[in-house]
Amino acid sequence: MPALTEVGGSLYIDRITTPVSASFSSLRQLGGELYVSRNTGLGSMNFGQLKTLNGLYVTGNSGLGSANFLQLESVGNDGLFVTDNIGLTSASFPQLASVLQAHGGIFITDNESISSLKIGPALIAATSGGLFITGNAVLSNLANVSCEIVSPGGVFITDNPAIPEDEVKRVVDCIRD
Repeated sequence: MPALTEVGGSLYIDRITTPVSASFSSLRQLGGELYVSRNTGLGSMNFGQLKTLNGLYVTGNSGLGSANFLQLESVGNDGLFVTDNIGLTSASFPQLASVLQAHGGIFITDNESISSLKIGPALIAATSGGLFITGNAVLSNLANVSCEIVSPGGVFITDNPAIPEDEVKRVVDCIRD
């Protein structure tokens, strides 16, 4: 959808079964939430210019290989969720600067195949949320997860069998409260 530049409400990418890659290279503004869920044919997804949205949910996909949000700077409401995906090998949020909501945070959980994760220097301003990287079977490197994360809700890096303990300690030691 190269011509789409703005969506006033929410955007749903749901139940795509035909093999396809989605590129929203011109989308700059999304007034609501972005839901990418239950897709079996979606191979990759790229958002090149989208800077803000109210909530991001990449959940329950099997076959989605990569999700790239190259300019995403701010997520509001409940936060950012990349959960329960089979086949997702990489997720990239290199410019993410803030996740602002009443409860929630950044959730990278229960992804069977994710091995590459990039998160920019994110400020998580939440009353009861934080950063959750849990239950990812093959995620082994947190080098691209920023050491400048500020989270009053806590940081939880658990049940990721491929991540060495010293890598978890490095990220946790860099976090400011």
